Amino acid sequence: MIGKPFSLKTIRADPFPLSPPEGSLAFIQPELDEVDAWIEACLEEADPDFQNFLHTHPLHGGKKIRAAFLLMAGKACGGIQDEHVPVAGILEMVHAATLIHDDILDEAEARRGSPCVHSRWGTQAAVLLGDWIYSKAFLESTRLPNPACSRVLAEATLATCRGEIVQDLLRGDFLLSMERCVQATAGKTASLFQCAGILGAEYSNSGRDLGKGLADFGWNAGLAFQIQDDLLDMIGDPGGTGKTLGTDWISGKMTYPLILIRENLEKAERFRMGEMFNSSSSVRDVAQAFPEAWTEALQWTRTEIDRLLACAIAALAPLEGRPGIHEMKALALWTARRRA
Repeated sequence: MIGKPFSLKTIRADPFPLSPPEGSLAFIQPELDEVDAWIEACLEEADPDFQNFLHTHPLHGGKKIRAAFLLMAGKACGGIQDEHVPVAGILEMVHAATLIHDDILDEAEARRGSPCVHSRWGTQAAVLLGDWIYSKAFLESTRLPNPACSRVLAEATLATCRGEIVQDLLRGDFLLSMERCVQATAGKTASLFQCAGILGAEYSNSGRDLGKGLADFGWNAGLAFQIQDDLLDMIGDPGGTGKTLGTDWISGKMTYPLILIRENLEKAERFRMGEMFNSSSSVRDVAQAFPEAWTEALQWTRTEIDRLLACAIAALAPLEGRPGIHEMKALALWTARRRA
């Protein structure tokens, strides 16, 4: 097993907060509104013939968690500067492009309660839209006086794409090791959270030397976020998540909690689970077939999420007492223990 039982009760009163802590986002809501306005202005520069097409992508709606972390990091490192808003917008554009492509790979039908781009416009158009958003994001990054955004985002995007490619190549591997699973998971999600911490510090007046702690925070918080996402794919409420659930199992992806279920089974049961993995069964069938292993795996998955959150919060120790740090912790705790 990875991780060991411990508790975060001292820093989280409610183990399953139902909505993001309003105070955390309110702390930077004016800046988040500026990010939204900046993104809209970028989209308005597109060809008028595909404006309706553009307005069906994941940049519309959502909580913009990565942008929020970046802005909070900027606050903690001396205050929000003019470049923080476009940098946060660029980060969100890169993330939106990955969502479009990820939905295609997972054959998902819905996101945030609406049809995925490929469901509405077709796979070819969705791939090209994702490419367009990537390209637009990097074009905007080249217009910034400080080139750090282009470099850091290029590295993070490479890591994200590598994680997605590795995960895709590992589809159908029922015996996938936990180590390989975590490597792919970290690359595809944690890298952009890490990027938020690095860039929040980089574009501040006095906090560049604090970037490592913020990067470590982002990496651990991002990995916790993704493992929770994998958990929600198994036990979430479709009405609450607004996404197609059970896609990991159906598409042949062994995730952190699914691997724990497999490892908790005896040889004969493991063989049976493998047969189910290669059939048309659903993840709910797994829960019914192996209720004890299912329950234990969910508990251990939550334990690992708690461990990662504790590592994330420990990384912020050098910044304790600075503006935004309390809100950053609260937002991280919510994102990794959310129900939607």
